[in-house]
Amino acid sequence: MREDATRAASILLIVAACCGGAPTPRPQLPAIGLRGMQSELTTVTADRLARDALEPDVLASLLEDAGYRSGAERTYAGPGARFSLAITRVLSFEDPDGAETYLDWLRDHASDLLGTADPLPPLDLPDSFVAVHLPGGCCPKAVAVYLSAWRRGSNVFSVKVSGRGADPDSVEDLATALDSSAGGSSDA
Repeated sequence: MREDATRAASILLIVAACCGGAPTPRPQLPAIGLRGMQSELTTVTADRLARDALEPDVLASLLEDAGYRSGAERTYAGPGARFSLAITRVLSFEDPDGAETYLDWLRDHASDLLGTADPLPPLDLPDSFVAVHLPGGCCPKAVAVYLSAWRRGSNVFSVKVSGRGADPDSVEDLATALDSSAGGSSDA
């Protein structure tokens, strides 16, 4: 009887090893109160994240080397007071070096997500950056699009926003609210 239990446990271990074990749980991404906007929470897989890049295969390789685990994205849409679209993310890596590797890539490739991107002063968050894509004037309804990201340990947080009321101050307000709700502190 004991031999059968040992054999069954060995088979389960082999199957688990072949299947890669349990999937990494999605990191927590708290909701931020954006009045007038509906939100949807989704998981960000490595494949989905790699599609952000103009060269997805290059980013996919970087994510693998950086130890990407899992991510969460909350998309807010609607006629908000400041934004018409806001996307918040938290991306989890195996260690802080991996998170820093991705953050450096994102900082260097903001134009992959925004088009032409101009850097702005960083936020008062660890290793942060802010970039903006300003409308070219050909479309009267075009609005600025902002991207900001920062790192807390093995996690990279980001916000991408657009809307008539979007400006550097509103980006900082949203990023600070996200950071605080996720347990960040100004001294880390």
